[in-house]
Amino acid sequence: MLNPREVLKCPHCEMTQCVPESRNCRRCHGPLDKPVPPVLAQTELDPEPLPVARWKGDLAEMVTENLILRRKTRKWSPQTLAKKMGVFPSYIYKIEKGEHHPNLPTLQRYADAFGVPAYVLLIPSPKPKEEITDGSPQSENLPRAC
Repeated sequence: MLNPREVLKCPHCEMTQCVPESRNCRRCHGPLDKPVPPVLAQTELDPEPLPVARWKGDLAEMVTENLILRRKTRKWSPQTLAKKMGVFPSYIYKIEKGEHHPNLPTLQRYADAFGVPAYVLLIPSPKPKEEITDGSPQSENLPRAC
């Protein structure tokens, strides 16, 4: 039997506490006098931890270029875009400088502000005319505008 003034650590949630009359933990309500069944070690469950997904390299740069291009074609300042998205202008500046990369909810806010589906922001934007007409055989076969 447990002494009512005895201090124990709950084997379930590891909270240190005086033993209450119910002999149950005050936080998780688990029994204080029963041992916890052994839990599988993390290495037994998942031998190799999964890598954390990060925006890096070409995809991050391409998305950032798309966002800048769409903002500039609409002749919006970063402050105007921030107001339409409901974020601080400093966040827009940091994304455009590459200091931050937008997460999915932020991409959805961009898409809503631009009036396009979110997946469009993940598609590479067309190259400017200077880059297409470089004199290569491929650019000669392109249709010309009337």
